[in-house]
Amino acid sequence: MHFTTITSSEKGPREEQQDAAGAVSREDRMLAVVSDGAGGHRGGSQASKLAVQTACEAFEKAGGNFVNPKAALLELCRRANEAILSLGETPKMAPKSTLAALYLDGEKAHMVHVGDSRIYRLRSGKMIERTRDHTMV
Repeated sequence: MHFTTITSSEKGPREEQQDAAGAVSREDRMLAVVSDGAGGHRGGSQASKLAVQTACEAFEKAGGNFVNPKAALLELCRRANEAILSLGETPKMAPKSTLAALYLDGEKAHMVHVGDSRIYRLRSGKMIERTRDHTMV
């Protein structure tokens, strides 16, 4: 199976771009990840990049095959959170990030998300929301 990914992002009115995205694939399996610095916190750019990097590394470490996708995706989120926390928090930096990850195993799609980054399904020209914003405002 061949995968093609396309990303597009705009900075908008913020001082820095806090979006990050990545995708890795192997044979008929793929992991796609989107992350966004949360709430405009300083350090969001570093946090989102680290979340994507950590997720992609987890896929590679597993040889591109999450035997138990649900457990692997939850562990991926835990590792990304730990990595972001390791950046530390100071008066000038408070790194936080969302994360949405989609794992395709050739037969099924498995998803996980934290925050307001979302996963959609495009079918017959219609976008169907697969995840919901579960942040508390």
